[in-house]
Amino acid sequence: NSSEDGVHSGDSVLVSGGKLSISCSDDAIHADQTIFATGGEISVTKSYEGLEAQRVVISGGKHRIYANDDGINAGGGKDSEGQNDEFDQSIKCVIDISGGETYVNAKGDGVDSNGTISVSGGVTVVEGPTNNKNGPFDYDLSASATGGIFIAIGSPGMAMNFSEGTQGAILHNFEQTVPAGSELKIYSGNKLIFSHTSEKQFVSVMVTLPDFKVGGTYKIVAGEQEVSITLSELIHGKGYHSGMIK
Repeated sequence: NSSEDGVHSGDSVLVSGGKLSISCSDDAIHADQTIFATGGEISVTKSYEGLEAQRVVISGGKHRIYANDDGINAGGGKDSEGQNDEFDQSIKCVIDISGGETYVNAKGDGVDSNGTISVSGGVTVVEGPTNNKNGPFDYDLSASATGGIFIAIGSPGMAMNFSEGTQGAILHNFEQTVPAGSELKIYSGNKLIFSHTSEKQFVSVMVTLPDFKVGGTYKIVAGEQEVSITLSELIHGKGYHSGMIK
C-alpha cells in the first residue's frame, strides 16, 4: 500500500511466482526497462497506471489490474504528477503477450504501447474507458495477432484493431451503449467460443480468437444487441488509427 509506485526498478522487474497485492497512488509496477511476468499472481486493486515499462512481457501467471489511467503501458507517458517519463515516445516500446490470464480495467487506455503490441497466446480481457478521449487498445506503430485470446471493450471514439497477423480480428461498434453487467458472447456457428460478463458499460468490441478464419461467420452478442460478421479478410474494422498505421 504505497503513496507512490508499488514496485519500482531503475532497470527491470521479474515476477515469476507468489502473489502480489498492490494498492498505490502511482504505478503498481514500474520498470525503466522491462517488466517480465512469467508466473505468479499480480492483483492491483488501485493504481494510477498498472504495469508501466519500456517493454512489458507477459508469458504466464494470473493477473488482475485496475487503473485510473492506463492499465498496461509501454512507453511511459505521464505519471500521476503529470511529468513525462524518460522513455516516452521510444520506438523500442513493446507489449508482448504470449501466455497467462490477464484482466485489465482502466479509465484511460486499457493496453497502450508507444511502439508495438504482439499477442501470440494467453487470455487477455481489457475493459477500457467509457469516454472517447482514450481507447481500450492503443498503439503507435503496429499490433500483431498470431495466437491466443485478446478482447478489448470500451468507448468507440479511439478504438483500434490489430494491424496485422495470422489470426483473424474483429472490431465492431454497437449502435447503443451496452450496460454494465451485460454478458458478451461470441459464437462460431452455433458454438459458443467466448463469453465475458462486463463490469463497465461499453460500445466498442475488439476481439481476436484462434477460431477466427477468413471466410468464417461469427456472431457477437452484447446484452440485447447482436451482429453477425463474415471475415472477408483477417482484419475486420481498422479503427481510429487506420490511416496512420506504419
